[in-house]
Amino acid sequence: MFLPSEFMAKVDNLGSLARKHKFTIQIIEPNALRAGKVRGSVKPNKIEFLASAASLPGKSFATTTHRMYGFGLDVPYEASYEPVQLTFLNTNDYSPRTFFEDWMANIARIKSYNMHYYDDFISDVMITAYDDMNISRYQCKLIESYPKSMSAIEMGWDGQDVQTFTVDIQYSWWVSDKQSEGTF
Repeated sequence: MFLPSEFMAKVDNLGSLARKHKFTIQIIEPNALRAGKVRGSVKPNKIEFLASAASLPGKSFATTTHRMYGFGLDVPYEASYEPVQLTFLNTNDYSPRTFFEDWMANIARIKSYNMHYYDDFISDVMITAYDDMNISRYQCKLIESYPKSMSAIEMGWDGQDVQTFTVDIQYSWWVSDKQSEGTF
């Protein structure tokens, strides 16, 4: 028989339920932006607090069927990582938008269509989740990250909503401070 009091006691023993709204992000500035190669670049610490939504990354495996005597067994052959989506509130100076425009301009030049060196435009993004007492409980680092896409900003006369836009962050792999393997 299910008893709510037993459920709550078990949840309390696990540190209570995690809240969706208790998070921060930190964007480590890519080498080219840090070196000032991009004119007028905004520093990430000026916009990180404007992240209104973020997703923690997932992981999946591509599989193939290994057959032995007619019996098929699906076995993994590579890890697959989907982009993480970050949503930002925009400000009247457009600094959140400008930061990602500068970062993306450093990946591919608009006029020449030349792609820049991978090591110049990648960086790390850290997502931290907090408990109700604002104590860090989980940190996830997206390694070798870059903005894969940035959404349009919808504008219109029909309301007074705050401008928001999303950025899909692609990365090579991720690690968390809770993993037993690897370094954080």
